Amino acid sequence: MEACAQSERPEQESTWIENEMIDDYEKLHQLGIAHSIEAYHENKLVGGLYGLSLGKAFFGESMFYLKPEASKVCLAKLVEIARQNGFDFIDCQVKTNHLEKQGATEIRRESFLQKLAITLAEPPINLNWNIIK
Repeated sequence: MEACAQSERPEQESTWIENEMIDDYEKLHQLGIAHSIEAYHENKLVGGLYGLSLGKAFFGESMFYLKPEASKVCLAKLVEIARQNGFDFIDCQVKTNHLEKQGATEIRRESFLQKLAITLAEPPINLNWNIIK
């Protein structure tokens, strides 16, 4: 999260990722709700993404890269995890060209709310995120 917060975002003046939010996400991580997927090159963090796993869905919050394509590798890994474990969907929150190029599609609010109600009614995916490689 700190690396996401420090990433330059030309279209934004500052980050929304503040210390209180990081503290809250650490607590959610301890509860097994918040997760990150990180990319390393030569033992250095070069990209990643984080978000929440609720029901049978993953709600992406933010992603970043320090090396080209690193965040795309993390997104591809998230998609692989989601497919292997029966997730209903990944919520990207904001439509971007980057996500569209990766296969994301926008759905109508009514459809999203229906999907959300269904997935949150399901028991959460019991997945040990800490050991996924």
